[in-house]
Amino acid sequence: HEMSRRGLVPNTVTYNTFIHGFCLVGNLNAAQDLFNEMISQGVYPNIVTFGILLDGFCNNGKLEQALETFKVMQKSKME
Repeated sequence: HEMSRRGLVPNTVTYNTFIHGFCLVGNLNAAQDLFNEMISQGVYPNIVTFGILLDGFCNNGKLEQALETFKVMQKSKME
């Protein structure tokens, strides 16, 4: 939200960086929330985004969330 306030528009790389950071520290809820925000803001996830999330979920034993993310990936239009 700070970026928006300053007139900066986050892109896929920006979101990927923050999602990766949240996954690294095990804050998967924040990573998922940011992923959802990304989509709601019209920023499309790419293969890197999904790879980050899948890795984060699998490394933290969240296999059900990983499977759900994989299903979303299969349905999405990636660049």
